[in-house]
Amino acid sequence: MKSTTVLLLSLLLAGSSSLLAVESVRERISINDDWRFQKDDPAEVGGSLDYTNIREWVLPSSAAFLKNPTVLPKRPGGNLAAKVPFTQPDFDDSAWRKLDLPHDWAIEGPFNQDYKGKTGKLKYWGPVWYRKHLTLPASDLGRRIYLDIDGAMSYASVWCNGQFVGGWPYGYSSFRLDLTPYAKPGSDNVLSIRLDNPDSGPGEIVATDNGDATSHASFQSPNIKAYNGLALAIIRATGPGKITVNARAEGLTEATLVIKER
Repeated sequence: MKSTTVLLLSLLLAGSSSLLAVESVRERISINDDWRFQKDDPAEVGGSLDYTNIREWVLPSSAAFLKNPTVLPKRPGGNLAAKVPFTQPDFDDSAWRKLDLPHDWAIEGPFNQDYKGKTGKLKYWGPVWYRKHLTLPASDLGRRIYLDIDGAMSYASVWCNGQFVGGWPYGYSSFRLDLTPYAKPGSDNVLSIRLDNPDSGPGEIVATDNGDATSHASFQSPNIKAYNGLALAIIRATGPGKITVNARAEGLTEATLVIKER
């Protein structure tokens, strides 16, 4: 009879986490205690782990975001970020800050009057890392082992024992990753989680209207669906820099983009 172990994790990161071993017999274990935390990437990362560069790696574990979740994209070969020290199990993270989850690093400040008002003058953007060592009992050999994360803001990427497991771009929903191929029952295991909440840049969407007077569900969404052929977005400059607007019309032979300045 197969069984499952589930590791629960709370990352406010932004939320909560756990490991889960599941099938006929299920055991659910919280692993929110005793994590290590560090802001920013090591220098060698540069922009290599930006979502646009790792999207093909993340999508196979993000079925809920795909138009057809029954057909998952194939993950590239090799191991993502294999040379990034923070992902490696033998990396010395003893100097990192020790904390328990859930954790919200942005709310800790410091405040800066030059930051945007809607975020309480707090810095919310930039990459951060969380790492945890945990020992799985040898009796878990042959069990399915999952990691459940209640929420992680945002663009979460997860490694187990130096191997990329998967990711989840959205910060306001829970997700599960299968650790079974990477976990080592009976020995020390290391989870490495990277979050990246990108800065909105020199502009931000402050209001949208898709032409349907009864629907404002797309408010502040970067993806606006047209209704009766009309889609509108109001973008406000938040600082110096160039604002680029990209518009795509699926299923149309012709479309017009009109930009007005005030």
